[in-house]
Amino acid sequence: LRSNKLTFGGVTNMEGYSTVSLGGITYMVVPTDKQGWFSIDSVDLAGVNGAELEARWQSDDDAPKNGYVFELRTGAPDGQKISEAVMDKSIVKDKQHVAYLRFSFPAISNAKKQNLYVISVPKDKSESSTIGLSTFALLAN
Repeated sequence: LRSNKLTFGGVTNMEGYSTVSLGGITYMVVPTDKQGWFSIDSVDLAGVNGAELEARWQSDDDAPKNGYVFELRTGAPDGQKISEAVMDKSIVKDKQHVAYLRFSFPAISNAKKQNLYVISVPKDKSESSTIGLSTFALLAN
């Protein structure tokens, strides 16, 4: 069985994002001043009706201030939008330095593998956080 949790070590198709590896984990660093995107290629979305994106930051100063809107799209950065989630101060819990963004969408019946795009847009161009995305989990109920 394949894991439903995807990591970002193989991501090469991106715009605005950068990567950093710490402790054996590759993080996608969210751009703070502009829209950015990256793709997770050849994903089997058959029967999938949700996803969870794990976001981390190192200190309270790095936590989201104004926040971001994250979208999931298929096929291209401007492809069909299947879901969105908002990251803002309300999801910052105590001193944990982690947040989980939940995406819900109708189950996808098309069994072919496709490229899934994660798009981020800062809610305010003055955002000064440093957020790293660490894992992406596919969910099916």
